Parts: sequence; C-alpha cells; structure tokens
Amino acid sequence: MENNVSVLKPQQLADRWQVSLTKIYEDNNAGLIPHLKTNRNRFPIAAIEAMENETGFDERDIPTPLERKQRRKIAELEKMLELKDEEIKKLRSNIVKACTFLTEEVYSDILNQDKK
Repeated sequence: MENNVSVLKPQQLADRWQVSLTKIYEDNNAGLIPHLKTNRNRFPIAAIEAMENETGFDERDIPTPLERKQRRKIAELEKMLELKDEEIKKLRSNIVKACTFLTEEVYSDILNQDKK
C-alpha cells in the first residue's frame, strides 16, 4: 500500500478522526480546503492537523454543521446589536442635548416675559 504523507484516503481519515469527517467534507465542498484534482476523496493532512491544533479543540465535542452555522449567525447578530447600541447611545445623546436646549429656551422666554 502506498504511504503518502500529504493526503489520507477516506477510510484512513475515518480511522484517525471519525467525528470530524463531516466538517472536512463540508469545508472541502465549500472550497475551503484545496482539494486534489486527481482524487476528490482524499483530504490534506495539513488541513486536518490545523483543525486539531486550534485552541480549545476537543475531538469529542466537534460542533455539527448546524451548530457552526448558528454560531456564525450569533456572531453576526452580536455585531449588529453592538452597532445598534452605538446608534441608540448617539440618539439618546442628541435627545438630551435637544431637551437641554429647549429647557434653556423655555426658561429664558419665561424670564424675559417676567421682566416685561
């Protein structure tokens, strides 16, 4: 049997890292892993090792594609929420400035009427 260090056959991959097979297929299909044109059923070991070396990686707790999609959506929503919070703070600041200005104008009008 040919021993190629740069790629694994599907069975070799499944033996080494069964739980991540779905993610590897998904990333390969999405074009995130440069696939080999000679045999699309092979996966680069470098990509697999990169995932294994990620901080916080636990091969017994690899998120499903749905969980990864939900995490991306949550991250997008959190960014949007931060932007909206900043907009709200600016609007509140403008409202306070407008209220302060109007209050000063009303009091100045009252004082001017009292002097007349």
